[in-house]
Amino acid sequence: MAGGCLSCFFAYTSVVLLGGRLYDVEASRCDGVIYKKVGDAVELPSCAPTEGVTFPQWKYGFNLIIAEKTVYENNQFKGRLDLNPTSFNLTVRQLTRQDSGVFQFISDVNGTQSETVTINLKVYDPITKEPAVTFDSSWDAEKNSCTVSLTCSSTSDSSVTFSWTVRNETTSGSTMVYNVTPQDGDTGFTCTVSNVVSEKSKSITAKCSNTPESRKCRKGFNLNNYFLNQLLSQFKKFNSVFKQPMLQFQTSKKIQNVALFTYKKAF
Repeated sequence: MAGGCLSCFFAYTSVVLLGGRLYDVEASRCDGVIYKKVGDAVELPSCAPTEGVTFPQWKYGFNLIIAEKTVYENNQFKGRLDLNPTSFNLTVRQLTRQDSGVFQFISDVNGTQSETVTINLKVYDPITKEPAVTFDSSWDAEKNSCTVSLTCSSTSDSSVTFSWTVRNETTSGSTMVYNVTPQDGDTGFTCTVSNVVSEKSKSITAKCSNTPESRKCRKGFNLNNYFLNQLLSQFKKFNSVFKQPMLQFQTSKKIQNVALFTYKKAF
């Protein structure tokens, strides 16, 4: 890869997406899986008839938590259970991740034991922070374009998936390599981190150019302000050791949140 110095500008915007997907998904039939967020309430359907039900029981794993409309309070759900006396649906409030597990409703109907209803509840932490996006870019003289390498990361403790969206195309994965030409103008990249109960996104905009001014330097790349303070501190120490300014920073007033970092000495 050869050519002049790259001038590729990035502007950050943040997009928060909550809702949609499988959020607050209830089972469409009696047996099934229900996904919920920490702190939510969930109503577990018994699917029992309104009449003729005797000996209704709810179990969590192997533990009996409700029997004959009596709520047992000596369990992890103390103070958080409500039983509908007519439908026998069970409501669990203030869900925690530890509440994930298998619930079963057992009863007799008109003297005959009915089929057991089994519900698998899965409780996840919602994603609360937008993902972090880092990038590197270089100018390819042969293709007359910028090659942009992007990485997306998340601090979420729960299992998450990553996807990138650019020009109405979406690909999975936490990394992406994309070519941007000067003719493309502003090109938006959006990273989305998601789990089954929530998602958040962060977007950046790239503009590629290879101007005569940028070709004067031997090497160059752009860094967003997220790293600027740390870099300034390190380079001040570096310059003081050699007793001469070897590195220079320039910031463009026209472009916010962008630092153009230029080597003043060829290596």
